Amino acid sequence: MLLVTRKHEMACVVDRIDPNSTNDMRFTLAEVGARLSDVFGADNIMWVEGRTEELCFPLIVEEVMHERLRGTEILGVKHTGDFEGKAAKTTYAIYQKLSEGRALMPPAIGFVFDREGKTDQDTQDLERQGNVRFLERRLYENYLLNADAIAAVANGIVGFRDTPLNADEVNAWIEDRLWEAKYFPDGVPGPDNRDLDTWLARIHGAKLLSDLFEDLSEARVVYDKVKYSFALTKWLATHAPDDLRELGEMLVEMIVPNEQPPTSTVSS
Repeated sequence: MLLVTRKHEMACVVDRIDPNSTNDMRFTLAEVGARLSDVFGADNIMWVEGRTEELCFPLIVEEVMHERLRGTEILGVKHTGDFEGKAAKTTYAIYQKLSEGRALMPPAIGFVFDREGKTDQDTQDLERQGNVRFLERRLYENYLLNADAIAAVANGIVGFRDTPLNADEVNAWIEDRLWEAKYFPDGVPGPDNRDLDTWLARIHGAKLLSDLFEDLSEARVVYDKVKYSFALTKWLATHAPDDLRELGEMLVEMIVPNEQPPTSTVSS
């Protein structure tokens, strides 16, 4: 039996779900941020952080790693905050339950989240579930901090500014703010051995890109997380795929094992 608990005004409502009912399926999928069209025909689901990752991860798998998705649908979870703190294990169990019966939803091959907003205990508890992975960097945007890519995307935005933006200017802007406290967890820039790998792992990439777009466009353009992160991913996949390869290897590792190898035949 599958039950869905939801808030309605000031009360908590428990609904019993019939997996054979299209309306019930539609309702239940909506509770986790999916639609029938998202999962129809999918063999597996990989749950990811949000809409940005939902759009960008398939591109990385196909255009950077040159792999097929093999029937896997990549979907963003509805409320990533539900995977933090005490609610994390319960939320994970709900998503797993929804994926157990093929009548309702294809099985989940795994969950891929960023580290933002999650304590070390949160990540350790979820990783023990076996199919939860976390990005090596704080946010997905931390993989997009390539000056040439940023300049190219900015110059493709109508009205970004009166003169073209170049990579040297982007690099100079970033270097001036490399270890600025506001971009780091709890305002603490990091250890004494401040190197590029540490910076890429800990910086708040989305906030940095937001400030960069605002400053270098002279406040004409606001960084659209989904739109411009996808544009940066597309540029990197074509011109600097190695920037995304580490992430691509993790995604492929999760997707490829789910394809059954062909059965070999031996002729006598």
